[in-house]
Amino acid sequence: MWDLVDAKKFVETAVALAKENKVGDDELKEDSPLLRLFYLFPLQSQGVFNPLCAFLGGVVAQECIKAITQKFSPTHQLFYYDAVEVLPEFRVKEEVLDLEKAAEADKGATVESLFKNYAEKVAKTVERGDRSDGLRAVLGQDVIDRLAETRLFMVGAGAIGCELLKNYAMLGVGCAKKDEKAGKKGGSIVLTDPDVIEVSNLNRQFLFREKHLRKPKSSTAAAAAIQMNKELKGNIIARLEKVHEGTNHIFTDQFFEGLTIVTNALDNLAARRYVDARCVTAKTPLLESGTLGPKGHVQVILPHLTESYGSQKDPEDNTEIPHCTLKMFPEETLHCVEWARDLFGKHYSQAPKSALKLLEEGHGAKPASPQDILALKEGLQLLRDRPKTFADCVKHARLQFEKYFSHDIKQLMHVYPLDAKTKEGNPFWSLPKRPPTPAVFDKENLLH
Repeated sequence: MWDLVDAKKFVETAVALAKENKVGDDELKEDSPLLRLFYLFPLQSQGVFNPLCAFLGGVVAQECIKAITQKFSPTHQLFYYDAVEVLPEFRVKEEVLDLEKAAEADKGATVESLFKNYAEKVAKTVERGDRSDGLRAVLGQDVIDRLAETRLFMVGAGAIGCELLKNYAMLGVGCAKKDEKAGKKGGSIVLTDPDVIEVSNLNRQFLFREKHLRKPKSSTAAAAAIQMNKELKGNIIARLEKVHEGTNHIFTDQFFEGLTIVTNALDNLAARRYVDARCVTAKTPLLESGTLGPKGHVQVILPHLTESYGSQKDPEDNTEIPHCTLKMFPEETLHCVEWARDLFGKHYSQAPKSALKLLEEGHGAKPASPQDILALKEGLQLLRDRPKTFADCVKHARLQFEKYFSHDIKQLMHVYPLDAKTKEGNPFWSLPKRPPTPAVFDKENLLH
């Protein structure tokens, strides 16, 4: 695994290429960050850092989907990413170059002896022939043991929770067994989520399948984690309670104080603030992550070292898009998405509901407000114009295309032509507003 002979050959090649690209000698001297990186690459070639593997696997899968569907633009660029901060510390001069000189002086030295020196002095580990060998080569035995003995509490088992739990299972978090004779408490993962699995969860919460619908998220996610890492069996506890004032008797102060770390995977601000406050009181580290609509947030909170989540007030949500911008002058990708979502809801949710209500109430329907009158009109129009055959559906879709992507745009450009001016005499079509172009229907275009 740690072959310093091959590593030296790799580094010689890398240094030669660096000099060809005008990298200065100062950047390649002993113990320089660049030379250290050159040695780390071959020495870690058989290491496996599971979260990074999962991330890169997601990127590759996404590119495959782009190629198959031909609906999205592929990535045409170089991609570089490293996580050198998780590797064991070592100094090139003392722990690599000196070993090479010693090997040259001792003619009986072998690759195995070089490996032994490096593995014992730097990585502080040996191969054991188990599932963690690749990870052990990266993190070292010390960190592997600490991860296994971690007592972790995860709040939420949704989209973020599934990702976190997958990483915990692959890293062996909480896998250590309790040993009273040796005085070891062992590790554990406690996760809680009161929700059940819905159809809408399946497209992003990958630990769940169709057979899991209407089952609790927490117990289903726990079972999936055990499938990934059998060592978690007996060490993972799934609960259904919310973490709030009403469950203080379950998630007590002693419970929080006995944890190594808490991780949030929540989608509402109130719950995140509450868990943060409990961790501050118990002086327990918190990995805070959450989503709110299209926004996301990640924060590492360490007692006495960083501010807490509650130390900063969340900015006011001023993301509501004016109706005129949404309808006539969408200038950002988000505006187009919101416009499409608004139309989808109108055609496939609001109008059918109005039609069903009209059918149920019949002549007894009595609209009480302008909104009710509008809903009644939409329901009547849908019942009158509803497609009855597949050909009707195709015709309806074709007419909708012409309306939204041709006629409406032509009407807008008639009212505001390219040379239109504002009251101040400035061009009407100036950034961020951009003039739209009518689409011409093409039956050969898959997007049409």
